[in-house]
Amino acid sequence: MPLTYYSTAPAFKAALLTALQARTGLSGVTVSYGVPLGGPRESITLADISGSQEFAALGALRKDETYVLDVYVSVLREGNQAKECSERCFSLAAEIEDELRANVTMSGTVRVAELLSPFQLEEYASDQARQSVLSMGIQATSRI
Repeated sequence: MPLTYYSTAPAFKAALLTALQARTGLSGVTVSYGVPLGGPRESITLADISGSQEFAALGALRKDETYVLDVYVSVLREGNQAKECSERCFSLAAEIEDELRANVTMSGTVRVAELLSPFQLEEYASDQARQSVLSMGIQATSRI
């Protein structure tokens, strides 16, 4: 008999993608399920997921699931605009936070989803451009 591994993670990630793509504050920003193609100037990448499951109740064989979705917010600007890149990263992250506060169950796919700390801002420079990448995690819990 094949082993079946149930998880809410794919549905949660897809629901978050749909919700973020619909936000007017993210108009013109590439929001992608995995690494985006083409190196967009502004992007939010819903990346890897890691987590665990534990049996919650005997008899029904329900499980409690907790996982973290890695999210990367990236902003690229030509010229010497390091400050603008970093500030824009945090503005885009605020859109994610606002969505999670307004839709804590992510359309019923999880019990609760929230931003984790710590976060990390990395700033890069070349001769022609500046880039900031904000890494953060979203923790989700559910019962399956």
